Parts: sequence; C-alpha cells; structure tokens
Amino acid sequence: MASRVAAAAFAITALWGGATIAAATQAVVVYATDSGILRRVTVLDNDSQIPEYQKAVGFGETAILVDAVGLSDATVAAAIEKQIGKPPPPPVRAILVENGMATAVLAIDPALDAVPAGSLVPNDKAGVGDTYDGTQFLREYAIVDKTTKKVVSIIPLPIDDPEASIDKATQIISTKGDLKVGDPVVIKGSVVAVPDEPAPLTPP
Repeated sequence: MASRVAAAAFAITALWGGATIAAATQAVVVYATDSGILRRVTVLDNDSQIPEYQKAVGFGETAILVDAVGLSDATVAAAIEKQIGKPPPPPVRAILVENGMATAVLAIDPALDAVPAGSLVPNDKAGVGDTYDGTQFLREYAIVDKTTKKVVSIIPLPIDDPEASIDKATQIISTKGDLKVGDPVVIKGSVVAVPDEPAPLTPP
C-alpha cells in the first residue's frame, strides 16, 4: 500500500531523512498550482501505481514526479521550484476557530482550503485556547500590581499588544498559567512575573 508521507491540507510536511521507504523509483508530489505550496507527497510501493496517484489531484492542484531515492524536503522543494520558477512558499499558519474558540493550529493554502464547520483565520501568534472576537485573537493574562506583587485580575487581552491595555506604571502582565486572583508573584525585570515559591515550613 502506498504511504502518504506529507499529508494534504492542514498537516505540516514530514521529514524523510533520506531513508529508503519504498520500492518505487519515483514519488508523487502534489502542489497548489497557483501558489506553489506543497500539498502532499505520496511514496509508492511500485511504479505501476504512478498513473493512479498522478490523477488523484484536487481542484487547483498539480502533480509531478520526484526521485524516491534520497527523497527529502529539499528535493521536493527543488522540484516544485523547477516547475513554478521560484522557491515554493511555506503553508500559511492558520487557526481553526469554532464558536469563538481557537481549537487547532493548521498549515493551509488559503486559496484552496476550507473547513465544514468553523472558520480558518491566518495568524502567526494565536494558539489553541485563545478566543476570537471576529477581528482579533485574545488570550487570558494575569494582571499583577507592582506594589503588592499580587495578581489583581485575570482578563483576556489582544495577543498582538496586551500591554497596551494596562497601566504600565502600576501593573505588569504575566501569562496566566495556574495563577489566580490574589496569588503572590516574584517580579523579574520589567515585563515578567512568575509564581512565588512557597515559603519553607517551620516547626511550631
């Protein structure tokens, strides 16, 4: 059975490490015709399967053959570059948003990929668990009072510039982690707050 080494939409290309993993002399590389973004690489059991997999392309995709011996990210990229006349761009990092919540980080071609439910929002910073309000991603941060060195609130802030939403003269931001309102922290420098270590127990 043929093995799909680099998955289609949404999966990041696997590394082959130059290992010999098939008897076929060629692998089928599928890329997005317009953008040149790699879609998948299929390593075959034998060359008789090549015509079948060359035809197994979707809308907006092109299939080419690459030597299976020494197959790697570099040889695949070089083969696509030869076809399109420039280095192929990487997939776009996008966030799958469902009901306002970031539920997955995906690698996509925006011109070709869609999901049956939710939406795909290109973004370089957001991660699973962040929220999306329709225009920007937000993440929960702990707001620490610089004087008391305690967490005074846990609030969602825009991930692009969370410090713009606080009073930097009296407050500092920490990633939320396990922090709760009222927790003491140790402030290191001007931007980092970390949970305070519990004091050692002393005998009565």
